[in-house]
Amino acid sequence: MNLRGINYKTSLKSCTCVPKMNVLYNVTTDLTGGCLAFVAHDCPQTFHYVIESHKCYKYINDANNWSVSRKLCNDMLNSHPVIFDEANEATAIILYMKSRSYVYSWTAGYVNYTNGLAFHWGPYPGITRPIDPNVTFWYPGAPYPFGGGTDCIEFMPRFGGCWFDYYCDVTQSVLCEYDVVF
Repeated sequence: MNLRGINYKTSLKSCTCVPKMNVLYNVTTDLTGGCLAFVAHDCPQTFHYVIESHKCYKYINDANNWSVSRKLCNDMLNSHPVIFDEANEATAIILYMKSRSYVYSWTAGYVNYTNGLAFHWGPYPGITRPIDPNVTFWYPGAPYPFGGGTDCIEFMPRFGGCWFDYYCDVTQSVLCEYDVVF
């Protein structure tokens, strides 16, 4: 099998790998002698590398509105607020954020209800793409159109990794994503 890397957790005595087909699985749970492996990555020094998503993340705890949060990410080595491209990435981000007791975060997602009901990823000003309807994690009943205007997507690991749409001018933290390029 063609694997991207190995991640050994000493406390659990297990390794995980991510095959290129993007399926998370446990390689073994019986590691008496440890795991001999390493992962090379090109994450900026201030970012954390998360092997399961093969991306780099930095959590900014300062409370800012969505636009300011996106600018903070963009100004930091051209990163952007987190985008969920696949279910396994969401699982990896939930585990990452919970392991560091991070509670919530803006994502790159938003919708302008005056122009329609389709949510988009807007990682950089002027750059948008539709959110894949097969890769969404809405809280039951969400999204909630709040009477027009623009709503942004917040990510809540404490609610199982669900998304909520919320007023973009509300201030909160942001999880910045830096894509590793090979």
